[in-house]
Amino acid sequence: MSEKSISRSSYLNRNEGSYDAAVSICGTEYTKVDDLRYGTNPHQTAALYKPAGQKCPIGDMEVLKNGKSGLSQTNLEDISYALNIVKYFDGPTCAVMKHVNPSGAATAKSALEAYIQARDADPRAAFGSTIAFNTKLDKATAEEIMTTFVECIVAPEVDEDALAVFTNPDAKMNKSIRILRCGDLN
Repeated sequence: MSEKSISRSSYLNRNEGSYDAAVSICGTEYTKVDDLRYGTNPHQTAALYKPAGQKCPIGDMEVLKNGKSGLSQTNLEDISYALNIVKYFDGPTCAVMKHVNPSGAATAKSALEAYIQARDADPRAAFGSTIAFNTKLDKATAEEIMTTFVECIVAPEVDEDALAVFTNPDAKMNKSIRILRCGDLN
C-alpha cells in the first residue's frame, strides 16, 4: 500500500476488502457476517466470520444503533472480551474494555450500580470504551452511560426507554455510539 493511500484512509471510514462469503479452515466452514470498518489499524481491511449454521453471540449481534459506519476489529475484540467476563456472573454485571484490556468490572444489585462501579474503577480508561452487560439495559443506566463518551455498548436486551435515550438526536455526547443486542449469553 502506498503512503498516499494510507494517508487518505480514515478510521471514520470503512476500508472494505475483498473477502469470500464463506471459507473453510481446518475442516470447519465459516460464513462472512460483515466487512469491518477497519482491521487492527485504520488502514487495514478486515471481515467478521462465524461458524456456519451455528448461533454465535458476536456473529449474531443485532445492531440497534450504528452511530458510525460499522464496527472495527478492535471494537469486536473489546466486545468479545467484555462478554467473556460478564457471562460468568448471575447478578447484574458490567465490564468496561479499552483496547482489549478491562479497565473495570463489577457486579451489583442493578445494571446502573454495576456500570458506575465498573466505569469508576478507571474513569480515564472508560472514556472511549466498550461496555458489556449480562442483563437488560434500562433507562436509568442509559442516561448514566450518556454522561461519558463510549464507543460501543452490548447487552442481551435493551428496553425501549433505554434505546430512546441512546437514539435521542439532541444528545450532546455519544452521537456516534453503537448499541448492540447479543441475546442470551449461555
